[in-house]
Amino acid sequence: MAGSDAVIGSPDLGIPQKYRLGQGVIELMSPEEQTLTNATVVVKNGQTYMKFTKPLVEPNQTSVTAGVNKMLWAYGSSRTIGYHAARSPFTLDLASSESLDDQISVFVPVD
Repeated sequence: MAGSDAVIGSPDLGIPQKYRLGQGVIELMSPEEQTLTNATVVVKNGQTYMKFTKPLVEPNQTSVTAGVNKMLWAYGSSRTIGYHAARSPFTLDLASSESLDDQISVFVPVD
């Protein structure tokens, strides 16, 4: 989505990295802005899993708040970055008493 920040990962690229999304443009953020930790992409039984830890507030990036956050998941049709095969917006309420696992399980696509 243009005007957004993204974390993109692919088994071929190695660790997930942060990008800025423009109209038809994907720009890798600078090395100083690559603040993800514990970032991995693994393939198990034909499914790709991406995990990472990201600071909630960073300069010149979209902040994640303690309340309701609008987010988007997407995945591609191949192992290289391209247009997504499927995508959907979702909200994640970090102030909710509902566990993150319960919130996340609602939007993760399962084949």
